[in-house]
Amino acid sequence: MHDAIDEARLKVWAEQPDSFFDRATLDMDGTLVATTGSCKAGMDIAYDGTWGYHPLVVSLAETGEVLRLVNRPGNRPSHEGAAAQVDRALVLCIRAGFRRIVLRGDTDFSQTEHLDRWDALGVEFAFGYDARANLEDLAEALPAQAWKPLRRPARSAGRTPRARPEKV
Repeated sequence: MHDAIDEARLKVWAEQPDSFFDRATLDMDGTLVATTGSCKAGMDIAYDGTWGYHPLVVSLAETGEVLRLVNRPGNRPSHEGAAAQVDRALVLCIRAGFRRIVLRGDTDFSQTEHLDRWDALGVEFAFGYDARANLEDLAEALPAQAWKPLRRPARSAGRTPRARPEKV
């Protein structure tokens, strides 16, 4: 099904202005989806005690499009299976003609075994990385002028929380 959607997506993207192809940011994450049902196929208990699923989502940040979606039991780690899905999304973005591709994810997605292969394709990365002792030592050894304050943009006043749906 992903292949058919990809072919349609390529046709839609081909109608976009040239600037659309400046950058593709592929966000990857797992999300816990609780369920109140019982005996549902594939559900399991997550790290936080929630019963449900832990789908993997790979999306195009510039448009919010979901490029890959894989449903998994609730007890699966966020990054499991991500590399294969990222590879497929990369092929799609390369075929489409994106000039710059950035992979973005939290610490679970900085899977070093795949970085050289993706780097060889010219892909950039923005991954979190666990603060390990050797990395902390390197950071502490940096001179004071190597650091600068991180300025975060102000929160948008226009965003409002979603109302809870009625329980039925």
